[in-house]
Amino acid sequence: MTTVDLDAYADELFAETNAFRETEDRPPLERSDCAIRHARDRAEALTGGDALEHAPMNDVLDACDASWSGENLVRSAAEPAEVVTAWSNSSGHRMNLLTTEAESLGVACVRDGEELLCSQVYLGPGGG
Repeated sequence: MTTVDLDAYADELFAETNAFRETEDRPPLERSDCAIRHARDRAEALTGGDALEHAPMNDVLDACDASWSGENLVRSAAEPAEVVTAWSNSSGHRMNLLTTEAESLGVACVRDGEELLCSQVYLGPGGG
């Protein structure tokens, strides 16, 4: 995974998320620069740790002026389509993938050893 383009990988996760949403008759999510910044910060804060733990979303809600937010995390060497498939088979992750609360999404990935650590930050109405 050391030769993977982080931005391209994040873009593929974004596209695969919207492709999955389409199969479930959900509207596509818009790209959010604010959510991307926070996704990157959240991913960087988790590098080198053992567990992936969600931090409170209050800072994201405030900074992005959103009424709702959610997050999916992954540390993996899998292809983006495989990651979205794994998320779709996990109830909490699936809920974020398909929520109608979200209107926009930001995805960012960082290197974490031999794997990538990625965060998806979903934003609800007002966020962007």
